[in-house]
Amino acid sequence: MPLPPTTQIDPIKIFYQNGGNLASQMYVWDGSKPVLWDGQVSFSGTISIGQVSGSLTNNNAAPAANNLGALTAVVSTTALGYTAGRQVLLRVDTTGALVVSATIDTSAIATSANQTNGSQKTQVVNTTGATQAFGAGTTTTTTIRVVLPTDQTSIPITGTVTATVSNGTVSGTLTTNNAVPAANNVGVLPAVVSTTGLGLSEGNQVLLRVDTTGALVTSATISTTGLATSSNQTDGSQKTQVVNTTGNTQAFGAGNTGTTTPRVVIAADQSAIPVTGTVNATITSATVAGTLTNNNAAPAANNVGVLPAICSTTGLGYTDGRQVLLRTDTTGALVTSATISTTGLATSSNQTDGSQKTQVVNTTGNTQAFGAGTTTTTTVRVVLPTDQTSIPVSITTGSAVIGHVITDAGSVVSTVSAVTSITNALPAGTNAIGKLVASTPYSTTSTNTAVTVTTSPAIITGYYIGNSSTTTAAYLQLFNATAGAVTLGSTAPTQSFYIPAGAAANIAGARKSFTTAFAIAATSGRANSTAPALALDVNFDYE
Repeated sequence: MPLPPTTQIDPIKIFYQNGGNLASQMYVWDGSKPVLWDGQVSFSGTISIGQVSGSLTNNNAAPAANNLGALTAVVSTTALGYTAGRQVLLRVDTTGALVVSATIDTSAIATSANQTNGSQKTQVVNTTGATQAFGAGTTTTTTIRVVLPTDQTSIPITGTVTATVSNGTVSGTLTTNNAVPAANNVGVLPAVVSTTGLGLSEGNQVLLRVDTTGALVTSATISTTGLATSSNQTDGSQKTQVVNTTGNTQAFGAGNTGTTTPRVVIAADQSAIPVTGTVNATITSATVAGTLTNNNAAPAANNVGVLPAICSTTGLGYTDGRQVLLRTDTTGALVTSATISTTGLATSSNQTDGSQKTQVVNTTGNTQAFGAGTTTTTTVRVVLPTDQTSIPVSITTGSAVIGHVITDAGSVVSTVSAVTSITNALPAGTNAIGKLVASTPYSTTSTNTAVTVTTSPAIITGYYIGNSSTTTAAYLQLFNATAGAVTLGSTAPTQSFYIPAGAAANIAGARKSFTTAFAIAATSGRANSTAPALALDVNFDYE
């Protein structure tokens, strides 16, 4: 077995099966031993920054959010003694105002003393009222300042401005794991492609190394102490040691089912492990039971279908006490078996007509009696159904008895000869042969408002109806109803009597029947609702 290395080497990536997926772990050398790489890289030392240059040229785009800020000036109240030809900072005074120096050639400026045109030079006065100074080296408080107007953001410069950064630090505002990547991150190229070792020097800042596919090349030595080897593996393969979250070494190999055996865990976005092919399962013992008991619920959608019968044309030879299938014939009809006891049944030897009779038992348990002349309490009764009121009987003309004549003594006269005289005739005036009923009188004046004569059934026995108008005829409408059920002009009258002008209608002994009630109304027409010229004089007698 090789000894662990004592010097820095390339990282090592270990691949292993995790369920149905290929997983890996990365080990790196920390100077004395291999450690599991957690994906982070720590660095200490100095980063050498080369030339920092932007992508903008003068006056070609609006200011962007990723411009670099710069300190462009130095505060000084005296001249700085710069060397010609060098890039320098601008100079401002303690108020932040830019200090400028200018020499104005006065040879061509007209003055009151030497101007041929006699013009007066213009005096410039600042905001404090002091006269501005001109001339080389003028740096007094009255020297003219350069002030940018509010609509100008910079001083336009023609030519090339060269800046030298002698020493500086570029730093961001982010710390590790505190914010999502921002749009102003500085991009870097952190690795170099190489298929061989780079021969880097200890302690130097370096680039990471990737292969031509872009995969990070790592170096690690893993101690194999305690790992399974080909000498103790039944399949002769070299196994990789895997340690779970509790620190226990995971067991591998056929038949491992201990608490340290790797588990298959289904991901949160996966509901099942897809299986290709046939999965063989052996059920050693299982019971399928339902939740229903006899006659306690309607059939459910999850009932188990069964085949409850077997087709057979002969007896099946079942054993008593066992659960069995029902038996059907070849048509699917259920085959049943029954034995009827003939004890007590009428037989051909005691029946007058020689037929075999079936025993009938009534609701009290008594055997019903049959045979001519049987009239005991056990004789079968004839009961009419609820939708039949009688038994239809056909009588042959002249041969059947349809009634009897009973004498005063109660005996039946079997034969009636021709009647030649009536004995026991009723004496005249001594027997009631009918009844006399007194009529009820009714009298009113009637117009086109229906009125009820009686709410009960009535028989009209007489009436007198008079029309006092000498110019206009009228009608009296009669209704087989109460006045409340009558709408004049819509309800048809049972009868309508025409009464001429200045005339009357009357009758006695009539019997006109009204079976519900009796109401009347007088109108100008036979069945309308218009009032007559004058109210009619109405008189009725009714029973």
